[in-house]
Amino acid sequence: MSVLSNGLCRKKAGGFTMVELLIVIAIILVLAALMFPQLQGVRDRANSVKCAANLRQIGTGFHLYANENNGEFPALNAGSGDTNTWMTRVAPYLGIPDGKLGPAPLARAVPPFICPSWKMDATRKVSYAVNENIRRAPFNWNYKRLNVSAGKTFLVVEIAENMDGYNPATGGDVARRHPGKSANFLFVDGHVENMKQAIPSGDPRWFTP
Repeated sequence: MSVLSNGLCRKKAGGFTMVELLIVIAIILVLAALMFPQLQGVRDRANSVKCAANLRQIGTGFHLYANENNGEFPALNAGSGDTNTWMTRVAPYLGIPDGKLGPAPLARAVPPFICPSWKMDATRKVSYAVNENIRRAPFNWNYKRLNVSAGKTFLVVEIAENMDGYNPATGGDVARRHPGKSANFLFVDGHVENMKQAIPSGDPRWFTP
């Protein structure tokens, strides 16, 4: 204690005791633990929205390509001596520089061909694949957009495989990496839907010629 000029005493201020400091730290840790799941959920939902935006952008690229190629979408993968993938063909319409995807025929994905909820690894896996059901031959995928019901036909779906196309009959379920074990689906008309339910291979949205 110190004595003031008027004779009154003032108690000397002190810092936190060790017990008080530990209590404060414990409270902070509890609050952080309570908030983390909520923050994780917000991030997961944001990633799903970003993924949907990626798919809409990819859909725009498909249609810009078709506008310059007699209404036909790009080929799925190598065929007739051409080793370009659909990503390589669509890339120029999305402002992706030449060579950014790497050499054909195993071009690696770059944004916007990468879902933000998908973690890249050393293997050549990609986030998205085209629906193989709308194709003309085993190694081509250049079906005319007018030959399908645009608002009811899948165009690009989410995967996590070393493939450029997705076959609903043999590929198993799509990659479900968004809240509620859902996946985003790009339709031929360019709209995107988030779906939780499994889509059987016989569903007409896969298209059967």
